[in-house]
Amino acid sequence: MSVLEKKGAVSAVLYHSERAQPNATDVWPDIRDSSKIPSRYFPISDQFSNGSRLKRRGLNVLDSIRPSKILKLKVRSRWDLRPDVPGWPKERLPTEMFEEIASYLSRDDIKSMRLVSREFDKHVSQVLFRTVVVPFNTEIYGMLGQDRKPDYKGKGKVKIEVNKGLSWKNANGDDVYNGHGLDVFRGFGPHIRKYGMSFDVDEEALAKPPFKGTTENHASFWGNYEWPFEEYRRFDDVAGLELAADETPKMKTAFSMLQKVQELALSLDSGLGWLKGPDRSIRARIIRKQPEVFGPSKEIPDRKEQAQQELWDYLNRVHDEARIDLKTATLYRMAVNIPFKELRPIIDAHAVPEMLSKFPYLDPCLVAEATLDEYTVDDRRDDSDLASVLALAETSVPDPVLTPTPSVGVLYSSSTPPSDVAQLRSSIVPTKLSKAQKEWLMETEWAQRAFLSSYMLAVMDNPTTFETVHTLNVARISSRYASALCRQDFWDALPQLKTVTIQVLPDWRNVVKDEAGYVETPRVDPQHAIEPFYQLLKDMISPRKNIKNLTIGWAAGGEHAEGIHARNKHILPAPVLLSSDALLLHPSQIGGVMLSFPYVQQLTLRNCWVTPPALQELVKKHDKTRLTKLTLQSVSLTAMPRVLANQNAAQNANQNANQNLNGVFNLQNQLQAMANVQQAHNAAQNNGVGNQPNAAGLQLGLPNGAAQQGGPPQQLIALQIQALQLQINHLQNQQGAQAQAQIPNMQAQLQAHLHVQNQLQAHIPPGFPPGFVAPQQQQQAQQVHQLVQQHQQQQQAPPPLPQVSAQSAVRTQPREGSWPYILDIISPGQNLADFGSSHSHADADRESSLRELELVSCGYVRLPHANLDESGLEPAHAFLRHPFFSKRYNALAPAMLSSKDALMGEIVQEVDAVECAAVNVAWFLNTGWEDDSEAVAVEFDGCLRGGEGRFSGVLRASDRVAGAE
Repeated sequence: MSVLEKKGAVSAVLYHSERAQPNATDVWPDIRDSSKIPSRYFPISDQFSNGSRLKRRGLNVLDSIRPSKILKLKVRSRWDLRPDVPGWPKERLPTEMFEEIASYLSRDDIKSMRLVSREFDKHVSQVLFRTVVVPFNTEIYGMLGQDRKPDYKGKGKVKIEVNKGLSWKNANGDDVYNGHGLDVFRGFGPHIRKYGMSFDVDEEALAKPPFKGTTENHASFWGNYEWPFEEYRRFDDVAGLELAADETPKMKTAFSMLQKVQELALSLDSGLGWLKGPDRSIRARIIRKQPEVFGPSKEIPDRKEQAQQELWDYLNRVHDEARIDLKTATLYRMAVNIPFKELRPIIDAHAVPEMLSKFPYLDPCLVAEATLDEYTVDDRRDDSDLASVLALAETSVPDPVLTPTPSVGVLYSSSTPPSDVAQLRSSIVPTKLSKAQKEWLMETEWAQRAFLSSYMLAVMDNPTTFETVHTLNVARISSRYASALCRQDFWDALPQLKTVTIQVLPDWRNVVKDEAGYVETPRVDPQHAIEPFYQLLKDMISPRKNIKNLTIGWAAGGEHAEGIHARNKHILPAPVLLSSDALLLHPSQIGGVMLSFPYVQQLTLRNCWVTPPALQELVKKHDKTRLTKLTLQSVSLTAMPRVLANQNAAQNANQNANQNLNGVFNLQNQLQAMANVQQAHNAAQNNGVGNQPNAAGLQLGLPNGAAQQGGPPQQLIALQIQALQLQINHLQNQQGAQAQAQIPNMQAQLQAHLHVQNQLQAHIPPGFPPGFVAPQQQQQAQQVHQLVQQHQQQQQAPPPLPQVSAQSAVRTQPREGSWPYILDIISPGQNLADFGSSHSHADADRESSLRELELVSCGYVRLPHANLDESGLEPAHAFLRHPFFSKRYNALAPAMLSSKDALMGEIVQEVDAVECAAVNVAWFLNTGWEDDSEAVAVEFDGCLRGGEGRFSGVLRASDRVAGAE
């Protein structure tokens, strides 16, 4: 048995990292930066012997690790060129033909196309640089000129050279352009129509902050010695970024080159919000989504996205063939300390040619984040096939923060779950950031504030350049910077602005430095992000007559967040109300404090929740304004904001929900009885009658044929362990504080039962008959078995939806505050009265400018820590999470941030079948997502399929039934 088979490997790839080439084109995967160059891989398998098949076809499996034809550049000397060979017909094709060809290519292919010749560069550049997003990072600092040494305190004066303009050549003297900095403006400014800037704290960079010494060298008459710095020591890179951000005149000059820009975008993530850390599913590790700055990216994916999808398709295909669920798989890695050139024979023997990819490349972060395999010496002794590859594999699990990624190794997926300690090993632990990471966040915040100030000043100082800008997309901005956007002169500098998008990242922590120089990151409630967002909308957006299209929402949390601790969680209320007013009940109170946008024609709320009376009041308040279309994108309704009359109601509800599981886990007396049964059986066996069924007055009997699975003590304890696990899963789906408080006690009981099970397995009496049980244990064993079977049936096969006719669905009285109830009131078109319902609350005399109401994945949300009556949101059949995800959730809990904020919502994916039928019949709303891959991705975080219990559709005024008015 090979090592990979012993580890339960289902799919495996051998990877090796390549060296960066100084003359690389910087078109992926031909990257010059050694920290970003991808690793090449090819699939291997112990279950296939494909070398002979390859040889018969005249191929070698090493072709899989060679560049594909699209990546090869055939180098030819000038002597190989024949003068009679016709070359490219210069200046024959019009620019429109180049643009048409480029429309069928990915962005990476367009970059390669531009490098063919000067003619291609001239015709293709305007396509490539039509949309530009410039990352504000250390590459920019290296191109702004090194007039002086970096000011580590960031407090020095800026040295300006008036006559010095921007140049294409790098400041460090390199002939090859090695970045994407501000110099793109001079050369390609006339082509840019959409221009964005991003200054984000990437978790990949935060995971490995650069080294910063804490002492400096001093010389004295007795010798040299090390001594701590007298003042706080800065990171060189971040100090350079802050210095570059302070270069406002240079940014102003660069922005003046954007002569034809029409859309601006900004992304500013401080890294003080939610951090994923180790909470990534196997899919999220492979399919890495980049933050969108200008909305959805090009339909044709770039090479990096294609490579990720090819690797993911390979894993899916292998797991489907093995009939092993990929959702519960884990990605492991084993280092191989053997030069890659010595692995060729083993590559030929274990490669899978059917799985060869067009872009066989791995992101280096995927290798670094894979779980380290605890490979032992005993495993290597039993290996007969891959011993030469894995003989020098790692024998321990070092700290991933300090251990560099090996250049050659094996990545494999396995359904064997890692230990709890292995799951917590991560370069970023959100609850316990390292000293260097805290200082990196603090210094980056300094640089970001300087950058944002220079960005806004550069826009204000170029009024003629930006007078034609009609769209501003603030794709992501940390809540701590929202107040910085409250500048009238900045918004006045964009007089033709018509479309505005603002999405805020709530901060989960602050960063401060005390007098002693120690940096701390105390936690803050995410709801504190509501007030600055509200003030920005109230003071800057609402009064402006030129803004016609407005999109507002939160850029983190919700149904599109990744991670078992983030998916469908951490949803904040719509920023049209202050946090203190978010749960108001009476419409008269809500109307007085709710924001209004009298000049906006199209309003979009994104990734937030709102109470039923608040949504009703929002529509009513804009009936007399210019609003013609309201879009609710990932917007959820709460229960009616009524305070519980009895604060113990939630506790009682949880106790009633779990009462069918209580009272079956008192095991101590039963185990003592089992010991007595074993003693009686041993005595009977000594008398020679041990094999008789009724020896010593005992009988056989286990429920539903469980006798074939082992002796009765082991069977009974196994059933009770399963029931305990089901109860823990059930409690985890209960959102009350009392239910969450019971989980630690239940987990302690589970550990005790597992310990007893191990003791029983270690002391099984010889000859103990299978299926042997005492009469007093038979009845309770049957009860436990039936209970476990009942819950398993509920999890594997949910009960069928009740048969509901179309007429009965729309005529049934809707629950107050439900979507049928609210849509009946706010719909610009037909309502329940048009279908003969006597329960319609629609105003027949309503006059509204609203012509269209669009819902995109809208549903319900519960507030676990708010004192509200949410019984109407409780599903009839609660979803039971798979034990794998429950264990993973608990294992990662110590590393992840948590909040008991009363305004933090969690999505409810179970919706009443009658309600689904009612909204479908009355307004043609459907459940589910159109993007099947995104819907499946939700299941990898232990939730129901994406779109379950979420409605989508369009309600139009023109859809009103004829003659209804």
